[in-house]
Amino acid sequence: MSGRGGRGRGGGRGGGGGRGGRGNNNNYNNNNSNNSSNNSSRNNTPTPKQNGEAGAASFVISESSKIRFTTLLTQFRDSPTPDMKMPVDLTNTERKYIHELARGLGLKSKSEGKAPDRFIKVWKTEQTKPNRDVQTIPTYSLSPSFKFTLTLITGSTGCGKSTQIPKYLYRAFPKCNMIVTQPRRISATSLSARVKEEMNDNLGVVGHSVRLSNNCGKNTRIKFVTPAILIQQLNNVGEYTHVIVDEVHERECYTDFLLIALRDLIENCNVKLILMSATLNVEVMRQYFGGCGEVHMEGRTFPVQSFFLEDVLSATKYVSNDGGDIDKELEKKGFKEEKFRCEFCSRGFVGVEELGAHYGVCKPVKATDSSDFEEYEEYEEYEEYEDYDEDGDEEDGDAPPGVWDGVSEFTVVKDTTVTDDDLVSTYQARFNDDDVDYDLILALLGYIMTVSTSEDAILIFLPGWYDICKLGNELESGGFSDPRKYKVLQLHSGIPSNEQREVFRRPPKGCRKIILSTNIAETSVTIDDISFVIDSVKAKEKGYDPHLGTATLATQWISEASAMQRRGRAGRCKAGVCFHLVSKRRFKVLRGFLESELLRTPLESLCLLIKRLNLAPGPYEGFDGIPAFLAKAIDQPHEKAIANAVERLIEIGACDDEKNELTGLGWKLGGMSVDVRYGKATIWGLILGVSHSTTLIAVTSSTKDPFNLPRPHQKNAAEAAKLVLAGGSQSDQICLLNAASKYSNSKRTGRSNTTGNSHRFCSDHFLSPNALQTVIDTVHTMSRELTSVHLPSPLKEGHHTRNEGREDLIAACMCAGLYPNILRREAGEANYSTALNRKCRIHASSVNALGGCPLSRKSQTGEWLVFHECIKGPNSFQVRGENIRRRFRNSFHI
Repeated sequence: MSGRGGRGRGGGRGGGGGRGGRGNNNNYNNNNSNNSSNNSSRNNTPTPKQNGEAGAASFVISESSKIRFTTLLTQFRDSPTPDMKMPVDLTNTERKYIHELARGLGLKSKSEGKAPDRFIKVWKTEQTKPNRDVQTIPTYSLSPSFKFTLTLITGSTGCGKSTQIPKYLYRAFPKCNMIVTQPRRISATSLSARVKEEMNDNLGVVGHSVRLSNNCGKNTRIKFVTPAILIQQLNNVGEYTHVIVDEVHERECYTDFLLIALRDLIENCNVKLILMSATLNVEVMRQYFGGCGEVHMEGRTFPVQSFFLEDVLSATKYVSNDGGDIDKELEKKGFKEEKFRCEFCSRGFVGVEELGAHYGVCKPVKATDSSDFEEYEEYEEYEEYEDYDEDGDEEDGDAPPGVWDGVSEFTVVKDTTVTDDDLVSTYQARFNDDDVDYDLILALLGYIMTVSTSEDAILIFLPGWYDICKLGNELESGGFSDPRKYKVLQLHSGIPSNEQREVFRRPPKGCRKIILSTNIAETSVTIDDISFVIDSVKAKEKGYDPHLGTATLATQWISEASAMQRRGRAGRCKAGVCFHLVSKRRFKVLRGFLESELLRTPLESLCLLIKRLNLAPGPYEGFDGIPAFLAKAIDQPHEKAIANAVERLIEIGACDDEKNELTGLGWKLGGMSVDVRYGKATIWGLILGVSHSTTLIAVTSSTKDPFNLPRPHQKNAAEAAKLVLAGGSQSDQICLLNAASKYSNSKRTGRSNTTGNSHRFCSDHFLSPNALQTVIDTVHTMSRELTSVHLPSPLKEGHHTRNEGREDLIAACMCAGLYPNILRREAGEANYSTALNRKCRIHASSVNALGGCPLSRKSQTGEWLVFHECIKGPNSFQVRGENIRRRFRNSFHI
């Protein structure tokens, strides 16, 4: 090959490979008459060309590489992602091929950065960006499916079913009137806005109706709602032509309730029911509803390789936290004896064959001479894929051995001298895998660092906030504290929104993002630079024990469906890798799907709703009673759970046991969007003249906790702020009341007496402004609900607000509403006892558990507390509540 010529600017490419003008755009070899015979012989072998490969065919790379790059760019072109980055460790030949391939596919490409971190950026022109409105949906397969009364539609997250199916139905059935349920308000409103935009709707065809917002009008034909809204319209469901229930796999309580009611209703009215889900158990639904149409929509996700505990133990050579080397433990059992050791990484091997195989992926290999590729330098004038290094010649070689390029298959080098069962058995003898092994995660992170580039972000699924903080501390002390190299972020529903948004931002070049998250990242968010997922295969799950009559909260193994969702997070925008920290044997026996929320929650509100909608008008044990109605659910609640709920309704006066019907109080409670106990406390507030206060407490206690979770170093400051808001009241309810009231006052005045504006107030007191704003909005909604059942609005002054500020009366309302949830602690005791003589302690998040509160210490006198919910934790029952003894020490007048 001739030496590099000077840069020509006028004519074609300069002689001997120097850069000139454009010359022939289609074939670089046409202008290189001095090619070696070796290159000439390569060109004699024709290469099949795929779509987009015409201009790239002259670059001599392997067929497997061509297929890989063509698949990657084609998937990107058809995805909604606007741009992508190719791996940094490409050869010059591969770079040139990608530039031409991108051009043939109608994409733009350009090299950016300096060696060795130089990479190719590929993006879409306006013509190649996929139009979601005309995306390929197999309408030929959809049409026959809708002849059935019921259609089941499955498709992975991101396939477009939630936005495209309503649009398809609107075009296929112009006179349609459809209602679409989403399990959360934010999903209903955001999807409505997206569909409206994609349809260029200016006439109000698309709308939403949720608890705090309604923009539907006379022209609305596609209405997005929550299940609770549709439940209120069940008697008028015949007005709709299509009812779409989305995200059925979440098994949300009101969604399962809807399925019971809709199965009966659609038999008597001309309504098409469509169920959509990412991981729907089709067989169960088919048996439940009978004959139905089925459609599966392929998702636009990338391949994800999965590995399990056995692979992780073998690849990391994990050493447990007590210093015991797993390899040495196996040697004691006679499984292996290392006689050879790698001089580069010090890893031991039994035989020379294993050591030789290891050298192939460990010993450095000399990079290919970059002069071999000088003839393939691209044209300087093509700015969109400029690839010339102004600081000197670029020296690209093959990817470093053992380093994943983000495109090819990810390989875990396993130790073949020991079986997977022996590895797992030895590990489990040292560690209880029901817990989270933070050291194993650290070892796996270290392994990932050595086999991938810094551009690959890592998402770690953990059960709860404690685990996030614990692992965060381990990372801080375990070599991941340099902010220039690592950006460790936390994702939890309890942290401020601005901190949650940090997970979506890409870190600076050379800095790796590590995200510690709960199951909020399974479906709720999409982070586009995730390449690796580490799954603890555990989650905090709230349940209900019907025999104890209490809620439960414990760390559980997740379902297989949830594990697949977590795995998919690594393949949303590029190929990825997932490590499930569970043995293959246990993974195979994970429950298939999460149980219905009907089995995991108290049923008082649901039973009240059933009676209010007249869905079970008969006596309790009759064929048309509440148990008979709930027996029609896909997963029938425990009969004890139903009995507990009905007994509680009778106990609080909402249901008449003899007449088997709702009382006047029951009808009013059924019209409120809060828990029935707090609803009763609200009505007592109307009677005792503290209506506004009890309404605020009811709403704040029934919505998301407004207190943000503090960082470990902020714990003392957060506790002090909570005590300030409690104001010495020894009451969680008064603390919430003061937080909401002061936030509302600061919003009205634009300032607070001591802390500035509302956002400053929230920041100083570790409060979420979004959560508090939801409280204020919900109070207005509840005001309308109260007036609809002929009760005065708490937002208007009158006889029902005459005693606002009287904490003793507020406490009396809480007692009356929450009874019989009362605790007693004898003098000198640390724990409390319930009416059923269960020992309880105050939850750590309660103001009464904080160091500055008298109730956090043993009492010299007896104490009484009222509480809303008792939760059975791993070691004890826990409550949050209010000290009522000090309220009633003296009599009060109204």
